[in-house]
Amino acid sequence: MADTVKFIRSVNHNIFIIADAKRGDIGNSTEMYARTFLDNLDFDAVTVSPYMGSDSALPFLQRQGKWVIMLTVTSNKGADDFQFQKIKGSGEYLLKPLLKQVFSGEQRII
Repeated sequence: MADTVKFIRSVNHNIFIIADAKRGDIGNSTEMYARTFLDNLDFDAVTVSPYMGSDSALPFLQRQGKWVIMLTVTSNKGADDFQFQKIKGSGEYLLKPLLKQVFSGEQRII
């Protein structure tokens, strides 16, 4: 993977490189994933699943000049298991409060 990123950078440094890693873990592990993909391997962005909470995304968001692609709505068959379930009482889909939280003021989220 490192060689591939280095090769792309050598051909054209302006190519935006995304690690389709689909990370989402607890704080310590997430910090190591962020360090690996964004610092060490020099990807421009990483796909992240925010369903474990804010600490599963924050280490990625703290990297200046890097981007996060949040997987809040996916097209896989299992998405119906959680993303499109309604919250009792409010009737909102589970993904709606998640989207509000994820996109509250952060500018480097795709």
